[in-house]
This record gives sequence, C-alpha cells and structure tokens, in this order.
Amino acid sequence: MTPVPPSLLISFFEAATASLNRHPDSAPSGHIPLSLDAQRQALLKIQVQSLQEAVSRYNDERGTETEGITLQDAQEALKNSNFAVARGMEDAARCALVRAVLQAELAWDSWVVRQGSVENEERSRGLKDENDVNSMSLDSIKEFCGLCSAAVNLPVVEKYLRNGKDISFDGTTNDEQEDDSGESRLTPPERMEYIHLLLLRAVGYRAAFAKTSMQKLFFPGEEDGNDANSPDAELQEAFGNFLNATATAANKAAMASSSSLQASTLSDGNTRVVSVQHSERTVSGEAVGGMSAITNDAVPLAQSMEEHDDERQRRQLAMARKAAALQQGLLNEVHAMEEIEREKILADAKDAHLSFLARVSELPIGEERLHFLQSIDSDTQRLLAIHKLWEAQTP
Repeated sequence: MTPVPPSLLISFFEAATASLNRHPDSAPSGHIPLSLDAQRQALLKIQVQSLQEAVSRYNDERGTETEGITLQDAQEALKNSNFAVARGMEDAARCALVRAVLQAELAWDSWVVRQGSVENEERSRGLKDENDVNSMSLDSIKEFCGLCSAAVNLPVVEKYLRNGKDISFDGTTNDEQEDDSGESRLTPPERMEYIHLLLLRAVGYRAAFAKTSMQKLFFPGEEDGNDANSPDAELQEAFGNFLNATATAANKAAMASSSSLQASTLSDGNTRVVSVQHSERTVSGEAVGGMSAITNDAVPLAQSMEEHDDERQRRQLAMARKAAALQQGLLNEVHAMEEIEREKILADAKDAHLSFLARVSELPIGEERLHFLQSIDSDTQRLLAIHKLWEAQTP
C-alpha cells in the first residue's frame, strides 16, 4: 500500500464536510420519502466522491514522479486516522441526514394533508402500528432517539420551537411565513410533538402507536408486566440523550419567550387567551413532549392543516386555569403557615432567589447556563416560585 500523507486526508475531511453542510441542495423528488438506508447511501456517496476528488487532486499535483495513490489506499488510511476534522465531518453527516429526513417528511406531510386522509396514506406507505406488530423495535427506538437528539439542535428547528412558524429549508425566514394573525398555529408542546411525528414516520411507525410503545418500555405501569424486550444499556443511553436534548431545546425556546399570557380582543369585545408561555418552569415530560404525557390524540396530524380554533382556545384556557390554580394553591399553603414558619420560608425563598440571580449572572448565555437551569432541584424551584408569587402579591 502506498503511504497516504495526512494532508490528503485532511483535504478530504474538509471537502466532505463542506459538501455535507450543503446537503440536501434540492427539494425531494416524488412524494414518498426515501428510506433511512437510502438517505445514508446518499451521504456515503458524497463522502466517497469527496475522497475520489481529494486523491485525484493529490495525484495530479504530484504528476508522474511517483506511483499514484489509489482510492483503496486512502480508504485503508482512513481506518487508522484520528484527526479532529474527522469529528467535524461526522457531525456534518449527522446534521445532513436529519435535514434530509425532515425535508422529505415535511413534503410528504403537506402532500398527505392535501389528500384528505392521513390514516389511509400512512397505511398505504406501510407505517406500522398495533395491527402490524406488538411493539416498536428497539433498533427503531434507538434510531428515533438519535434523529431527534440531532434535529432539536438544527437552527431551523430551534427557530420553529421558539416561534412556531413553518419549518423551511428553502431560504425563506420564519417571519416571512407568519400567518395573517401573527399567531403561531401550535402551542410549544405541540411543536415538539410535531417534530416527533415526522421522525417517527421516518423510522417506519405511526406516531401514536410508537409513543405508546415507548411509554410502556421506559415507563411501564403495573398492567404492562415484565417486558422481555427490555432496553439494553446502549438504548438507555440513547433514550437519556434524547430526553436531555429535548429538555435543553425546550429550555432554549422558553428562555427566548417572555413569561406572559398574551391576549387578543375578539370582534365582540371579549378577550381570549391565544398563547401561554413560561420562561421559568420545571421541565417535565409534558412540557417537552416527553413519553410520560403522551396520549393517542396528542400528536398534531400536520403543521400545515387548518387549526380548530375553538378547540385550541379551550385547551389553552385550560392550561392557563391549571397554572393559575397551582399558583394559588402554593400561595394558600404559605398563607396557612404559622407566622414564624411563614417568615422562615419567605426568607429561604428570598435567599434562593438572590443565589439564583447571582449564579445566573456569572454564567455566559449558552449551554453552560442552560445546564445550570436544567440542574435546579425541585425544592429550589419551589422556593423560587414562592418568592416570585409572594412578591407579586405584595403592594
């Protein structure tokens, strides 16, 4: 085997990374999305082509003075290479795969809605549910977790989770896609559910069945019994990474929003709640679209379908009432305390608040601050809520 210089391999990694960052460079052809295997083959083709071009450039520059390097030589050298730029290429490939999958699934979702029967089209496509299998395969769950963990870090998905406007890969901005009312068509939990819906379809399952299957696997109830098809350590790690990535994405979206109830006035003069947003909250399964809060009707069928406004308003009003009831219950609990106990809890709450502000001010905006917010324990969260509520009611 002819020795392969590091400069050739580095040239390959850089060229492949640049090409992967541009993938996909065109809209998907046909309305049936490519399989994940086919998507991966497309990425492999890009990498092989980049390697061929790097080898050809190197040989052309060297001329005929020495024996040329073959593609096989370069491939063998790659097996034993350990360059930092290789990790950059791997990250680019991971993001390229998710972009291609999301773009294809978004196109199919829009097509399905136009057909008028989502269930029939899902069955025609061969997406599996309880009529086909007893549960979602462990490999498919691992696949879904990996795709979702990467997807929530894509800038276009981060924007979608933050403001709820249509996901676009064609260069248009989210602001350009805002509807006439200026309102997001989906609530924040529904946006995360929609990403789940697309990626569960990509791994071959109907969303409601897949999420029920995962819930039974990772959060089994007494009625589920002991499942012999239990998750191994690798799957547990993938699922944990999925939950952490989803929680971090939800925190990013929450930090970008103000803690407020936005209201609009109807033509008859009445006021209705159109969205509920919280920037300080406990990140639970329900808040981030986690498995513990999934029901069969929790997944929106399509981002582009017409929202049922009355149902949405009832759901959002119910969320607002629930939040208000929880806050009032916490205040009532503090009021019911003996004066000495109340003074102590309020002092502790103030200390927690000041400590929280001091710590946050020390941390730069970004991942480090997000990790800190995510690590706050439930007792501290309760004290922070008490301080905020008590200060709000004090003249």
